[in-house]
Formats: sequence, C-alpha cells, structure tokens
Amino acid sequence: MSYAERAQRNGFLLAVVHIVNRDWGELVRVYQKLGFIPEGTDVKPIEEALEKALPDVLNAEISELNFKNVVNKLGDIMYKFPFSLPPFYIAIIRCLGVLEGLAIQVDPTSRIISEAYPYVASRVLTDPQDDLQEALRRLALTNDGRIRWNRLESLLDEAKDSSGYDVSAALDLLTDYLTSDEGEPLLEDLSQQLVVAADSLGAESLEYLFKAASALAIR
Repeated sequence: MSYAERAQRNGFLLAVVHIVNRDWGELVRVYQKLGFIPEGTDVKPIEEALEKALPDVLNAEISELNFKNVVNKLGDIMYKFPFSLPPFYIAIIRCLGVLEGLAIQVDPTSRIISEAYPYVASRVLTDPQDDLQEALRRLALTNDGRIRWNRLESLLDEAKDSSGYDVSAALDLLTDYLTSDEGEPLLEDLSQQLVVAADSLGAESLEYLFKAASALAIR
C-alpha cells in the first residue's frame, strides 16, 4: 500500500494550480520539492517541453483535455528527462485515469481537472499551511509585489463553486498577510491598484477586496 504525506498531497494541489495557470517554472519547482527531479538538474529544457506539450487545460477541447491524453504527454516528458516517480504517484495517476474513464462513459464532457479545480482553488485561498500560502503569493503576486488581478479573480471565481469554500477564511489569511512586515509594501500599493483595476474586476473579486479593506480598517 502507498501513502502520500501531507507535503506530497499539497504538491498535487499545487501542480494542478500551476498547470491551469501555465506556470511551468513553478510546476517544475513543485516536482523538485516532491523529489521527482534530482537537485542540480537543468530544468529550463523541462519547462520548455511542458509548455509545448500541455494544453490550456481550462479552455482546451474535451478531446485534448482527456486526462489520459494529458498524462501521456507528461509521461513522454518524464521519460525523456531525469524524473524519478514514487509508487504512490503512479498509483494515484492510474486511479484518476480509471475514474475519469468511468465518468466519461456517463457524461462524455467530464473533465476531471476542471471538476476538481474549484476545490483546489478554495484550498489555496483558505488553507493556512505555509506551502499553500507560498504558492498563493507566487501565483497572485508579481516579483515586485503587485497583484495579478486576472489570476486572483480567476481563483476567486473558481473557488466559489466549491461546497467547502469559506470566504471568511480567505479574508482572514489575506488580512494577516497584509498586516505582516512582508505584506507592508503590498498594503501601501493596494488602494491605488484597486482604484485602477476596479473597472475591470468582477463582482466576486470586488466584494472580496472591499471586505478585506474593511477588515484591515477594523484591525
């Protein structure tokens, strides 16, 4: 029997997030942390191979997004480059492939990644574990600390479809970060960015940000 540790389970969630957002550098970084890629490996060719091989998973055609097809493309890359996959990872991939195959028999439009992504987005927005929060910051913020509004809005839009999503938990994590020393530069820039971006943001994102601002004012 194979068992996945907490960090490994979180790694699966983060891999989905980075595939959906086409962050190949971050995806490779997750694979390195999971021990799939040896330290010291030149990862640039792997990033380039992933970019060429994998589809836009949220907008791809059903035939292109079939989990088996995606796994086959990943398998080609993992065979070509120095990947080392533990038994639990292979077992999980096989199970997911079987589950999607059964689902497609009932509903030909079933897409396991798209169906799972609302839960994944919810976990990234609300789970206080360090590795998930680090992933959120890498996903939603640029290197100079500015907000990537399109990615934040995409996460919020997906998370609201998850039955376990708690917007209060997401707001608590955001305000904790903004009031920390690390978040101070972002807090100073937030009001200006909000004014500039407000016209293009959806209602879900605006509600989230205005509630965060209210929470900050109370604190």
